[in-house]
Amino acid sequence: MVVALKHWLLVIVLWAALDNVAAQLRDPTRPPPAIETATMEEAPREVSLAGLQSIMRPKAGKPKALIDGRWVELGGWVRDARLVRIGSDHVLLRSSLGEEVLRLTPAVEKTMAKPVATKNEERMTGQKPTRPRKIEENTR
Repeated sequence: MVVALKHWLLVIVLWAALDNVAAQLRDPTRPPPAIETATMEEAPREVSLAGLQSIMRPKAGKPKALIDGRWVELGGWVRDARLVRIGSDHVLLRSSLGEEVLRLTPAVEKTMAKPVATKNEERMTGQKPTRPRKIEENTR
């Protein structure tokens, strides 16, 4: 009985020691210490929801655009302006101050793909494919 009690006591002591060692190990999923110790002033306060985020064109019903975090139907109001047009990658807002175009991807410009001519087409026409033209969308 005394031997069994000593074994249980040894197991409890080893378990407590291993638990203490495991608590000191670093969790590999935690961010690095430099990020962890950043103050709240350095962290962003909220995510900006400004601008055009999505466009939905249902088969039935009016098209909608997600602007500034809320859905606006065609003809609806946002930022003291009326939503007058919904394109494939942009919307047009009209207010007393004028018109404003919001784009899903402001830094991306569309260009036509370069046409690929086969050897047979080149021989028949005697011309190589022309360069693609830049697409300019009419926003009015």
